[in-house]
Amino acid sequence: MLETTERGYVMVPRQLIHDIIRECPEAAGEQEAFLRVLLYANYKESVYRRNGVEYVCARGESLFSYLQWAEILGWSRGRTMRFFKRMFACERLVHLDDGLSTHIRIPDYDVRISRAAKKEPASGTPSDNGFKAFWEQYHEITRKDKVNPGKARKVWNKLSAGERIAALENIETYYYHLNNTLFCLQAVNYLSHKAFLNEYEYEY
Repeated sequence: MLETTERGYVMVPRQLIHDIIRECPEAAGEQEAFLRVLLYANYKESVYRRNGVEYVCARGESLFSYLQWAEILGWSRGRTMRFFKRMFACERLVHLDDGLSTHIRIPDYDVRISRAAKKEPASGTPSDNGFKAFWEQYHEITRKDKVNPGKARKVWNKLSAGERIAALENIETYYYHLNNTLFCLQAVNYLSHKAFLNEYEYEY
């Protein structure tokens, strides 16, 4: 059952929550564990390939294995699986019957996750093709130093409109699939290497 949202929302940067999780790796209880599920669930539809087969993972869904969730929650695999069973039983989470053992959905994801309204560009301001939005979001998520903006803008301007959309929308997907965030690419290399087109496989 969906908890009341009458008190509104508090807009908190995802990176801040990730910093808190790094300082306190173990989720304190089921409410915090569910918050982490919200945090790591897909914020947009993505297509993943496993054993040569493509699977669509929609917004508010996840294909993480229980082992991956155990690492995210800081719990044992057994405790993690018991948590998900309870979430399925009370219908806070739904297990999708598509042959993938850990394909889950948060039924009311869009109610729980409030999207900020997009700002319209000021009248008379020349378009930058969305580069500023990408630049700010990339560094907010990755916490990398803002270096080589000129080169990054040149690469950005060479991308197609579809590639620019993918580059912006896939920042979190790229960052959260890194085995070690110390090896996160600078923005210019993320664009030039087209890391936003990476496909990720999951182990079950």
